[in-house]
Amino acid sequence: MSAGPAAAGGLATMRRTSVREAARTRPFWLVMVAFFICGYGDVFFTTHLVPFAVEAGIPDMAAAGALGLMGGFSFLGVLVAGAASDRVGRKNPLAALYFFRALALAALALSSGELTVYLAAAVVGLTFISPGPLASALLADRYGALSVGALYGLAILSHQIGGALGAYLGGLIFDTTGSYYWSFVSAALLTLIAAGAAFSIRELRPRPGS
Repeated sequence: MSAGPAAAGGLATMRRTSVREAARTRPFWLVMVAFFICGYGDVFFTTHLVPFAVEAGIPDMAAAGALGLMGGFSFLGVLVAGAASDRVGRKNPLAALYFFRALALAALALSSGELTVYLAAAVVGLTFISPGPLASALLADRYGALSVGALYGLAILSHQIGGALGAYLGGLIFDTTGSYYWSFVSAALLTLIAAGAAFSIRELRPRPGS
């Protein structure tokens, strides 16, 4: 059974959109861009947070503790994002997650204090896993749940390519400049673009009871 992405309404599970059809639409590419940048920020942060903190004079165990704090807050982020998604839709919470992640990354460009590192780790943790359920639900609403496997798989591929670049370029910028400042600035600016991309997505949600 096939239906184009413009067929709003009805249960998402009753619709399927091919990758070729989805690739002709703007929302598909907005999700790809957002997830590419999401991967850039995720892997950049997890790869370079501890070296950044140690370079700033924070003890090794405290720096590792910040990374652990991020992992703990990632669980809470999924719960909060899921509840928000059920009430206000998918794209606005997704855009908000990226916006607050951008603020956290920008804060680390401006301050390398231990408190800033811990607060930024907590905020990034809230935004670490939570974009995934929001994006997959958004794709299901927009293109049909039968299409999510292929479309979300491509989003994850985009995410992983962005992640590889985030890990590599973060280190390259540090090696070139001797500082993580521009690494965090670039990651923050890119994440603001991800927030704009998510906010620009036109949602199609199934009508209750249809």
